[in-house]
Amino acid sequence: MQVQTPDGAFHLLMKSDLEHIDYEQQSLMPANYAQRLNSRELDDLVSFLTRSASAKAKSDARTASQEGLLNVAGPRINRGGCP
Repeated sequence: MQVQTPDGAFHLLMKSDLEHIDYEQQSLMPANYAQRLNSRELDDLVSFLTRSASAKAKSDARTASQEGLLNVAGPRINRGGCP
């Protein structure tokens, strides 16, 4: 499990080492963020979330490749009509 603290630091924890996990019903992201953030802050937030998602996707692909779960060579293309 990966947890980010308010100072921005990430901490990796093994779920098996945790006694229990509490999930909040309400998101930490305020519901009225569009009113709380000016347009520059909103742009920065979207940019951050996009970069974070892209970095996670690259990390997941790298892990899958290392575990042999991803064909990094890509699909084979049959151009001559023969299998």
